[in-house]
Parts: sequence; C-alpha cells; structure tokens
Amino acid sequence: MFRLARTSTQALSRKAVGAALVVLVTATTLAITFSTQKALADESATKLQTTTIGTTPISTTASTQGLVSCMTLEQKVGQVIFAHANKSGELTRVARHQYGGCLLFARDFKGTTKKKLKKRLAKLQSVSAVPMLIGVDEEGGNVVRASCYKAFRKSRFKSPSALRKRGGYKAVKKDALTKSSFLKGLGINTNFAPVVDVPYKSRNYIYKRAYSTKVKQVMRYSETVVKAMNSRGLVSALKHFPGYGGNGDTHGRIVIDMRALSTFQSRDLLPFQSGINAGCPMIMMSHNVVFAFDRGKPASISAPAHDYLRGVMGFNGVIITDSLGMNGVRRFAPSAGELAVQAFLAGNDMLCTPYPEKMYDALLAAVKSGRISEKRLDESVRRILALKMRYGIMNVG
Repeated sequence: MFRLARTSTQALSRKAVGAALVVLVTATTLAITFSTQKALADESATKLQTTTIGTTPISTTASTQGLVSCMTLEQKVGQVIFAHANKSGELTRVARHQYGGCLLFARDFKGTTKKKLKKRLAKLQSVSAVPMLIGVDEEGGNVVRASCYKAFRKSRFKSPSALRKRGGYKAVKKDALTKSSFLKGLGINTNFAPVVDVPYKSRNYIYKRAYSTKVKQVMRYSETVVKAMNSRGLVSALKHFPGYGGNGDTHGRIVIDMRALSTFQSRDLLPFQSGINAGCPMIMMSHNVVFAFDRGKPASISAPAHDYLRGVMGFNGVIITDSLGMNGVRRFAPSAGELAVQAFLAGNDMLCTPYPEKMYDALLAAVKSGRISEKRLDESVRRILALKMRYGIMNVG
C-alpha cells in the first residue's frame, strides 16, 4: 500500500488525479488507490519487456505526477536520500525522514540469519509511506556483502572475470538470475551492479571488479546482466559512470582523469550505452574528476557529466551518486550538507550517503530557500517513484 503520512503541522491537500485516483483521508494517513490497478500492472509488465534504443523504459507521466502532488515537501526530500544502513535507531529515523533507499553492508549480514534480516527489512518497510529501495553491493568476487557469510550462502558469488573464464555469457546470465532470486528472497530489491568499467590492465584498481579489458566483451556483459536482472524484477545500477578506466581508488583520495572525450566515446561509455539500451533503470556516478566533462569537480557533482548522460546518451532513469562519504568527493565541499546540495543540483536523483540526516536537512533547507526549486525536486521524485512502480516495489492499490 502506498501511504502518505499526514502530520498536524502539514496537512495534505486532496487532489483528484484523474478518475483512477481515490484519496482516502484518515487521522494519520492518506491512502492512495487506483481503480485501474490491473491496467497499470499490465502496463508495467509490458514496459519491463520493452527496450527502447537510447532510453530507459520508465514512465513519469500522470500516475507518478499525481502521487508527487499528494506528497509533502518533507516526504519528497526523503525520497532523494539513499541512506547507509545503521541499525541503531533506524526505525525512528526512517519513519521521521521517509528515506527513498537503504544500503546494506557486510556488517548488516554478519552474525544474523536470513529470517532475522528479512524481519528487520520488513519492519523498515512497514514504517515507509513509500516502500524503500533496499540495496546492496553484491557484485561477486571481492565485493560481496551477503554471500560471504555461510548463514546466507554456501559460497560467495564469483567475480565477473571468473564467470568469463568459467563459462562466458552463459555463466554470467545464470549467475545474475541466481543472484537476483537470492537477494529478492532476503527482501532486497536493488543490487548496485553490474560494474561496467573497462580497465586497461590487471594492475588497475577496478580490474578485479571488472569483467574484461575488452570493450565489446563488457558491452555484452552489461546487456546480459541488465536483462537477466530485469527478468527477475531486481533493480540494477550500472557503475561507475563515465568509467574508471585505469584510474585509482576514489575511496581514499581525489582522482583525476585527463583522457579525451573521444577516448571515452570509443570505449568507456559504450558498456553504459549497452546497459541503457537493455533497460537499466539506474546509473551510479563515479567520483573521478573527468577533464573531458569538468576540470573542477568529480563526475558525481558535475552538471556537464550528468547533462551528457541525459542529453547525449538518452538516459531517463534514476541517477545516483557513489557514496558521498568517500574522500574523492568529500573535499569538494565544506560540509556534508553543502555536498548534498551540490550533488543534487548537478543532476543526481538520489544521494548515497552515510550522513542521511545532515543531507536531508540541507536539501530541505535549500528547497525552502529557493536554491533548489521544487520543480527540480519533483522531477527526481517522479523518476524514483516510476522506478519503484516498474519493479513492483511500490504497490499502488
């Protein structure tokens, strides 16, 4: 059920959203139902199987516009935040701020069981007016959060390159299907994968997380994984736009990429375009300072980099930052709050952050002051809701 909380200080307006939308007001909630629920479900199923060249098949038309119009400003800001999980007091925080997403780490799987984790995630969803994206980095190989623990899986998922050597694209597809079912069975609906960066050599930072050094192979890998995840109804996220190449690790330092745009166009961007064409709903921005787009800011907070992804590559899905706690981006703003505002103004729809409350407060203040227009906020919220509707995360009915 899609529920919009109503508080004593901010009553919700009752707006008709076509004949299909019925607004039911109670003392504490505003329940929204659609008499055309079956039609919408059928439409979503059709869209899931449809691929449009150069675009992602996500609709942000009447249905999402109507939902956004019934949300408070606070609820809309909350949807932008993809918070790092923090078990201490999490129910209170989620209920108060209504975050759009929650990212799990290995610590969230350590020392627990499938049953306990599912119960925890169900509680989080129960206090969310709009169901959250529950995400994880389950790439395979060195980067796994759940399958590294025997309580969740007998063996960890293989790295992309190991799958290539073991069975090529057939192995890739089987792995993506298995992984998707595994994660959904835990209550996780989003995997920050596949990694579609194209390294140059084995000593490059991203090599162990990548599929291949050959562009055409990574292009097919991108398409294969996205389609497999879509068939299981799991949200995928291509990363790390516009591509690491041979760059260093932005977790610890600022990384500068001086390659020409033509280089990106002939290699790094191609796997992203393949994933977009295959119907990927989300793309994660890297923290590399890419001179081809912007000489002064990392791609994650660079408007030109986002404009290229939208305007040239035709991506109309959700754009999310890599974690805003990483040193490669933190030094470009005096505070976490200012970094949040810069990231949103650059063109991100969601902010992946270990500082959810600080960033929420800063975004809310920026909208109230006019620095961020509510129209711009609504654009992102519509994309987020459209994604949740497409993947059945948000049940409008």
